[in-house]
Amino acid sequence: MSTDFSIKPVGAPVATPIVHPVSEAAHKAVTTELPAAQRVTAIRRIELHNRAVTAQHLFLDDLGEQPRPSEMGLTIVKALPAAGSAWRGGSLVGPADHELLTSGVSAPGYERLPQPVTPVTLAGIFAENEIGEIDLMKMDCEGCESSVLGCADPELLRRVRFITGEYHGLPRFCPVLQGRLLRTHKVHLAGNAALGSFLAERRDGEADGLLRHETAKAGIGAAEFGAIECNPFAETRRRWPWRVAVAGGSRTVV
Repeated sequence: MSTDFSIKPVGAPVATPIVHPVSEAAHKAVTTELPAAQRVTAIRRIELHNRAVTAQHLFLDDLGEQPRPSEMGLTIVKALPAAGSAWRGGSLVGPADHELLTSGVSAPGYERLPQPVTPVTLAGIFAENEIGEIDLMKMDCEGCESSVLGCADPELLRRVRFITGEYHGLPRFCPVLQGRLLRTHKVHLAGNAALGSFLAERRDGEADGLLRHETAKAGIGAAEFGAIECNPFAETRRRWPWRVAVAGGSRTVV
């Protein structure tokens, strides 16, 4: 069974996270011009309410190399208007011992919620829903991408064809990129050291796909890592003028 999978932040307009298991026939349905009603009935939708996809409750680091002595609970912090223009992004979920989430620490513009959150790992999602492979996994989860991807087994990541999402801070995302994701996927980055987007395509030997097998310097990086090697698009920039426009002024597109 193939799958489209989306991870959204708690408090976002869409329930978080949402898994869309799709059969081969259904996958063809959502990528062809079938009527909307038929496309909807072709997809079985599973909603995981009040569960956070992460591994931060199990590990102190994002690569799964420092297991916690015991499982840590999670805390929800809801952004308020006082937090600034980006407050509509929803809520953040993290381990209760995080320096910004610990009880008693002042966090202006944010409110800790007593709502309990049950964690689930990416491996747990696969197992519970009997997912064979994921065609596209979209991640918009305000920072959990590092824990979700970095603590996942490489064999599990190979069962995901495409991964796309935001990264939050290259100093945190770079070790995950270099220590885990680039082993199984070609990865393209666009953004800056603080925030950007990534597209990962599962490796098929040394073959080019949407992304080239050969790497190039991305033109962005964190001070401690320097310029990052990643995989450019196989198409030329001339054929994709919209990519330059989407990237915007300070953003770099390879």
